[in-house]
Amino acid sequence: MVRHLLRLSHPFSLTCLNVGCPGNAENLVSDTRNLQITELIVDRLRRPNMIRLATRLALGPRLSALKIEEHDSTELYPSFLHNPGHKFDSLRHLQVFQPVEEADMTNFLSFLASCPQLSHLRISHSYSSRPKPAFLLPPTSIPHLSFFDAPYGIARLLVHGRPVLSLKLRCAVKSDLQRETLSQLAEGSTPLRGLDVDHVEWRDDVLLDVAEYFPALQDLKLRVVKYDYCNLLLKRLDSDMKRLPSMQRFFTYNFTARRPEEDFGSDTLRLLEVTNDRLTSIGFRLKTERYRDERRWVLLPLSQI
Repeated sequence: MVRHLLRLSHPFSLTCLNVGCPGNAENLVSDTRNLQITELIVDRLRRPNMIRLATRLALGPRLSALKIEEHDSTELYPSFLHNPGHKFDSLRHLQVFQPVEEADMTNFLSFLASCPQLSHLRISHSYSSRPKPAFLLPPTSIPHLSFFDAPYGIARLLVHGRPVLSLKLRCAVKSDLQRETLSQLAEGSTPLRGLDVDHVEWRDDVLLDVAEYFPALQDLKLRVVKYDYCNLLLKRLDSDMKRLPSMQRFFTYNFTARRPEEDFGSDTLRLLEVTNDRLTSIGFRLKTERYRDERRWVLLPLSQI
């Protein structure tokens, strides 16, 4: 199989699974300069020989996307990310999980620093409950980062000074988007265009604060912990949206509504009537007393119907 891959002359995508292979398979990839792999998916590897093989395959000069699936083992990191002196000049899309051990973090940061063209980065939580080591990266690293998906603790450190256009924050526990949080996330070198946040503790002035720090925002998704819908909510949205003149798409999730869904839809349509010159879509996901299962509203402005 490995010999066949080495003979391919066209670009291809490859997934490495935790299956058996010859113990010395990685030795067949002694010269990586002609590898045509453009996308490599590493799926829960634990066999040492498979980890070594994947490490060699990742050194191909055309690799533009690398995805490391989450798992409960840290065996992958010490060897897979440790390639001193190698530059991943073609790598633009990367999905990894947050290291746990201090030594693994050192290798991980060195790896990121060796990806000068990286533009899309997703960092997932590790499964370990142990405290995570410090996440510090030189400001000159990953200078082209534009799409970033990470836990808040990492995002606030890596956004600073980088041209992040779209930011997704994933939190294990609920977090309130306080002004201090937003100010730290607004330190990129370009205005943020998209914001997607999990576990938001909704408060009445959250959109006002978002508008203050991200006035050029076009796409906003907020997954709230829980919030009871009331007839003042959409009236406030009407006023708050005027402070976000570039907003095109707005979605919220997990609202609880005690009023009939028909009333909620009518209120939403009234909001669309005054924003249909800007918004291309607006949506809510809510639960009602009448319907215990979730109902998702995705409504287009009247001009788009």
